[in-house]
Amino acid sequence: MLILPAAAGAASLPSDTNGRPGPDILYDTPATNSAPQLSTGGDFTASPILTSGASAYRSGEFLYQDWLYDDDGAFVTGGQVSNDPRFNGNRFSRPAGTYAYPSDTANFGNNAADIVEIRVKKLASSTEFRITLNTIKNTSVVGVTLALGGTAGSLKTWPNTANVQSPAQYFLTVHGTGTLAEPGALAAEVRDPNSLPTANAVVAQPTPTLDSTKRQITVAVANSTWNPGTSF
Repeated sequence: MLILPAAAGAASLPSDTNGRPGPDILYDTPATNSAPQLSTGGDFTASPILTSGASAYRSGEFLYQDWLYDDDGAFVTGGQVSNDPRFNGNRFSRPAGTYAYPSDTANFGNNAADIVEIRVKKLASSTEFRITLNTIKNTSVVGVTLALGGTAGSLKTWPNTANVQSPAQYFLTVHGTGTLAEPGALAAEVRDPNSLPTANAVVAQPTPTLDSTKRQITVAVANSTWNPGTSF
């Protein structure tokens, strides 16, 4: 015997005060960007992508939009971490990395390594980078490295025991100074992985700036240090 579902009466369908299906918010104009981490400013004026894992060239800028709350750390020898506090109540997207955050949530917030967006723009005498983090509670725990240039297949070891290798002509690192108790400013170094006798010698120290409200770090590398030229 085939049993067909009963047809729903019109009175049982949800509608708003204008008689349209669904709530009024479905008919509103799209929301404008209001997240401070994705706002523009300074030399960076291109609209954000708003799509995780996407990249684009807009108005002379390269933009990369990262996945939010994906800061699980790399999966290396030793296996998946088992005591990550973010496991609690997380059934469908549990962290899969090897590293766990320190238990000091006041300074790390279980989120201090979460990248929101990276932007790059070629200026007349430098290349400007903007790194946006989801959370910055204490500048002393900030540390971000970008690989600049390089040749495919030629792997270089990242500085500061990052346990990462990638192609690179130079490495740009931005990090906090001071201690947890007495945070300092931000500092930056450009390192040369091919330097002798010791790899990753510092070749330049550009000065980064921080917008703590937008969690945006901006730093410019002079052409005299590294110039991507027309291949940018």
